[in-house]
Amino acid sequence: AASARALSCARSRRDHLPFGRAAICVASVHCITLLPSRSGMRLFQSRDLQPTHASGRQQVLMDAANVAETHRLNRRGLVAIIASSLSLATHQLPSHASLPPLAAAWDAAHSAAMEQPSLRGTLLRLAFHDCITHDDGEGGSNGSVRQELDWSENRHLYVAVDALNAIREASHLYDVSFADLVAVAGAAAVHAAGGPLIPLTEIGIGRADATVADPRHVRRPRNAARCPPSPTECRGRVDSTLPSPGLSTDGLVAFFARLSFPPAEAVALCGAHTLGRHASLLGVSKDCLRPMLTTACIESGVRLPFIASDPDRFSNSYFKSLLRWEARQLTQNEAAFLPTDVTMTLTPQLRNHVVRYAKDEQAFFQTFARAYVRLVRIGVKRQLRRPFV
Repeated sequence: AASARALSCARSRRDHLPFGRAAICVASVHCITLLPSRSGMRLFQSRDLQPTHASGRQQVLMDAANVAETHRLNRRGLVAIIASSLSLATHQLPSHASLPPLAAAWDAAHSAAMEQPSLRGTLLRLAFHDCITHDDGEGGSNGSVRQELDWSENRHLYVAVDALNAIREASHLYDVSFADLVAVAGAAAVHAAGGPLIPLTEIGIGRADATVADPRHVRRPRNAARCPPSPTECRGRVDSTLPSPGLSTDGLVAFFARLSFPPAEAVALCGAHTLGRHASLLGVSKDCLRPMLTTACIESGVRLPFIASDPDRFSNSYFKSLLRWEARQLTQNEAAFLPTDVTMTLTPQLRNHVVRYAKDEQAFFQTFARAYVRLVRIGVKRQLRRPFV
């Protein structure tokens, strides 16, 4: 009877609650709360709250329900969030610590990305560079990027690592591995930038942190047979676990294919360049340019946005600009592409997806979300858990 009363109450107030499949009803001074048990879900009796505490308790429930709806949790997942929130919220509104660890990580990273828009592209790049370095069963989504910050490809990523370390300390996220935090933060940055929602239930929890760097070079280079005698002259050769910015079309396809990404998802992942900036030689002194460039010299250069109009917003503008580049309609300083960006317009195998995403932003979002989930599961050897379920 109590369960029926709760569901009936929730349905009657559905228009006033920020979630759909509600199993709770919040009134001004009453709430009916579902709490978890080993047998599944159990409804405890209604609680009369003190009027002075009602608004705080109501806010806790509403915040918990928002998290549940955002990450597409089922009713049992909603219950887990509510229970943990209410257990810590007595006379005050909830903080990150009042949510289960992975939700707290997402919330904290999302807040940081909203407060500092330039951090969005860096967090997403950190996730890509942490996960993609996999070869022959070694490496992948394991937090090893902390041991790889001295790689030239990872310049400037210390900013994202420092930000996540600060988030972990401030929100007491000691139960979340750094690898899980990287995977969640990349997804939160995408959403904060206006991109697709990538549910936590699909990202999963339980990655182990590596204590050493991932392999930097692949044991068996791809496309080596097609190269001329000097491998350095072959842009189609794949010999590193991070993509070279000078890869040809064949090289780009081969790079992603070795990790089971089809062309549609490979192009979508490249579309992450709609966010962020990359290093350039603008502003680098002549003293730095004369000898072999060092990391310090490169860091002194101006960081150019890939898409100048809004480098901190996730959209399909990257693909629109690529087609404008192809048509020689790109205006000065409108975009700063890498060779691997423009090479996608040179073959129908990849160009068809560029055209599709330029026309249909939702198609890009959906494919990117699917590819991101595949990305953050690369090399994970243990079974990831579905949080809150």
